[in-house]
Amino acid sequence: MNFFCVAFFIVALQVNISESVNYIIKLVGLLFFIGGILEISGFNKSFKRFLTPVKFLVLLSALASALFLIFTFTSVTAGVKNITGIIIGTVITLLALLFQKSLLKLISDDKELVNDLSNVIRFQKSWNKLAAITIANLVFDIINRVMPVKIIADLSGLMMAVSKIVMYIFALIILFSANKIRVDFNKKHSI
Repeated sequence: MNFFCVAFFIVALQVNISESVNYIIKLVGLLFFIGGILEISGFNKSFKRFLTPVKFLVLLSALASALFLIFTFTSVTAGVKNITGIIIGTVITLLALLFQKSLLKLISDDKELVNDLSNVIRFQKSWNKLAAITIANLVFDIINRVMPVKIIADLSGLMMAVSKIVMYIFALIILFSANKIRVDFNKKHSI
């Protein structure tokens, strides 16, 4: 659970430096998920089934980061970058959310992982809100990128900025919630 605590937080982050940096951040968060899966598999072997999907997401994030890094140093048009960013960003975001949802389901179903399941339930509720805000942010981002009507594009850009702030708030909330689960897990399974 130590790695999961960090992984859920890092994967939720989206910075405005560059798309390549965003995918590197996702990659780091996903690597923490691998560490968490390996750690928790010692207590419940069924978590190992998540290694394949998270490795696939690591590969996608690494390829996306490399692709956008190449775009930075080549003369690829803004339109190609934009469409590629929409497609790859949507795929990785949705797959990462599905992965996290499945992982959370298994954590909440395993009554032996922690002493206080209410922490897991609170975490799951916060994560559900973060997932909804993440999807809203993704939709506003897509509208902002493709909308030819300037006023609508500007409004969606504003909504994207607001939803990103809310995402950061929920990322911090799930970090603190995940830490409670981590502490509870470590107390229950201390040697």
